[in-house]
Amino acid sequence: PAYNYNEPPTPVSLLLDIYSMAKKHLSHVYLGNVAGHEETARTYCSECSEILIDRNRYSTKLLSLDGNICTRCGHTFEGVL
Repeated sequence: PAYNYNEPPTPVSLLLDIYSMAKKHLSHVYLGNVAGHEETARTYCSECSEILIDRNRYSTKLLSLDGNICTRCGHTFEGVL
C-alpha cells in the first residue's frame, strides 16, 4: 500500500484468478509487482508463446522482438512499446 492508503493489499490469489480469466479473452495480459509470480509479469507471443517482454521489478527487457515482430514465428505484436 502507498503512503496514506489505508486499505489492505489485494490478495495475490484474487490477482491470479483475474489474470487467468483475462488471459482467456485477451492476448497480452500481465501482472506487475507480484513477488513469487514472475511468469505473470511477462508478455508472451499470442502465436508461439515466446517471451516477448520480461518485467522484473523496475526492469523491463524486450527479448524476442524485432520492432513489433516476434523473432521466433514472425507474428506481429499488437502492443504499445
